[in-house]
Amino acid sequence: MAMDCCLSVSQREIPRHVVIGYQPQVRGQGCSIGAVVFTTRRGLKLCAPTDPTWVTDLMNFMDRLIKKCHETNFKAKHCKKLKHKRP
Repeated sequence: MAMDCCLSVSQREIPRHVVIGYQPQVRGQGCSIGAVVFTTRRGLKLCAPTDPTWVTDLMNFMDRLIKKCHETNFKAKHCKKLKHKRP
């Protein structure tokens, strides 16, 4: 089975207004490096390292936003393009 993995990560901070979702990439589970893969509004997949504080802050922000949108059934305007995560 072919996996779509990040081969490298960027240290450049990703603006949170362009992010609609994320998923972790675990090293050793088909991929050679650990990373966080952020999905943008334009459908791009951006690979970030797992340890910087800005990455953790962005993941926490997205978790809070998705939780808030889930409570309103994604009806709010800012929730329309967010990736639905199952709680």
